[in-house]
Amino acid sequence: MKRLDWFIARRYLASRRKGRFVSLITLISVGGVFVGVAALIIVIAVMTGLQHDLQAKIIGMNPHVYVFQQGRGFRMPEWRPVLEAARRAPGVVVAEPFIMTQVAVMVPGTEYAQAGMLYGVDPRPRGDALTTVQRQIATGELEFGPTSTGYPPLLMGRRLAEKLSVYPGDTIQIVSLENVNTGGGGEVIPVIRPFEVTDRFTTGMYEYDSNFMYAAMEPVQDLLHLGDGVGAIGVNVADPWRAQETAQWLQNELRFPYYTNDWVQLNSSLFSALKLEKIVMSVILFLIVVVAAFNIISTLIMVVADKTRE
Repeated sequence: MKRLDWFIARRYLASRRKGRFVSLITLISVGGVFVGVAALIIVIAVMTGLQHDLQAKIIGMNPHVYVFQQGRGFRMPEWRPVLEAARRAPGVVVAEPFIMTQVAVMVPGTEYAQAGMLYGVDPRPRGDALTTVQRQIATGELEFGPTSTGYPPLLMGRRLAEKLSVYPGDTIQIVSLENVNTGGGGEVIPVIRPFEVTDRFTTGMYEYDSNFMYAAMEPVQDLLHLGDGVGAIGVNVADPWRAQETAQWLQNELRFPYYTNDWVQLNSSLFSALKLEKIVMSVILFLIVVVAAFNIISTLIMVVADKTRE
């Protein structure tokens, strides 16, 4: 019976005489469906993988939830009660203070300056670290001092270091763009502090590698004249996809003048663009599969018309 089935299938798929053209059309149609379905699966898989990779990198470089205080700039003088409230929130794994500020980076002896984002963090956090870079600092994967010059240590993104031609052991000057003084004649006098680059990090995302820098909390507080204040509270939760619930809980608990943001909300435009692109690509590839399916239908009609007599 198996040989008879194979014989009949082979006979009607590959006709020996006048049906050779129909058989060729059949093979082309089947091949079109194969290519269309394969392209659909591959593109969706690639887009999904890209989205997951971006999410992993964003989560690794940013806290899941931010707690800010309304006012001029990112300043939080009375941050300890806020930190305790954040640590009590449901689902919270770790909560730590940090400072985030825009600065200019200058290399002594040159006239070139590059803007960047400087983070002041605790190199020895209590429990788990907020970000991948802080975890690498705590485990010793990234060198964070002591320095040979006695200046505060600083970690710099690899692309930013390449722009400035800076290597571990070099001294740079950090110019505060938020904390400036004025002279007797009204001239602006920026606050400048020296740092020593101890290591360079790579995240795989251009925005982070070309802008981010990390230093200990105390030197950044001195740069901004914050005293004992910090910029914000960063919170990590057990399930990053439920960060919005934790942010809402903290908002209800802390109230004015504090407000919260979660990582999904801050990167919503990026994820919306990726989702839209994925949907459009899926629709286009689905239409390719539909066209190939119509080819198979037309081929079957031709085969039936050709084999009616038999």
